[in-house]
Amino acid sequence: MTHHANGSPAHPLCLRRFTERPAAMADFLELLGMTPQRPSREGDAGILRAAAGRVALHQLAPDRPAVTGAVHGETHLVFLAEDARHTAARLQEDGLRSLWWEHAERRHAGVTGPSGEGVWFHEEPDLCTAGPPVGAVDGLTVVAVRSSEDPGADVAFFSHLGYEPIPGEESEGWLPLAVPEAPSGMIGLHAPGGDKPGPAVEPPPGGHNPAGLNAPVLLGFQTPEELDGVAARLEAAGHPVQRAEGPVSALVVRDPDGRRLEIHPA
Repeated sequence: MTHHANGSPAHPLCLRRFTERPAAMADFLELLGMTPQRPSREGDAGILRAAAGRVALHQLAPDRPAVTGAVHGETHLVFLAEDARHTAARLQEDGLRSLWWEHAERRHAGVTGPSGEGVWFHEEPDLCTAGPPVGAVDGLTVVAVRSSEDPGADVAFFSHLGYEPIPGEESEGWLPLAVPEAPSGMIGLHAPGGDKPGPAVEPPPGGHNPAGLNAPVLLGFQTPEELDGVAARLEAAGHPVQRAEGPVSALVVRDPDGRRLEIHPA
């Protein structure tokens, strides 16, 4: 696993999208430039990888609800770990509340964030050490858009996972974090408001997050491709595209789950 300059392991981002339409979501993500990294298996509908960051698709069905109570189209903040037990122990040594557990013959770790949210790690040693993705658009980056009520606390928390502010990229209401010189994906700290969920949300009745509250985020992307070309590709596949209003150029599209998704230039 890549290590951050401060010595902490850098955990790759692997956002977990809960969906009733995994095949359509997979096709959509491939249209954006992601590539399949692992096929489906019990409880999962596969993992797709960008040049930086991943998205894991969790298929929802009446007989297979999400443990956390997540609903169709919801995305949770999740990372990868080579060893869940080691990750939990290291974070405890850092003074954070963490634990590990086994579920469906897989090991997971969790840590409680500054707002009480339970952030998960899936133990995937093979994925953590995998080389550059074959077939993904060069430079395409998965972005976890997270409401941040206290950016300073969030920056301190994510530093334990190897993420730090990207020099020169901060703007009013926006602070992106990434692992220096590692294709781990991006965490975008956004001022609260609009359609963005809070950083910590109480699980619904029947849902359970052993590490704390749920940690929803919005799925987004940065791409080095010309936005006109991306828009044309999406439109041709039946996904209407709009231009974001404001000083920052971006594409806005509804994904197959009906969720608003923004694509910004890298």
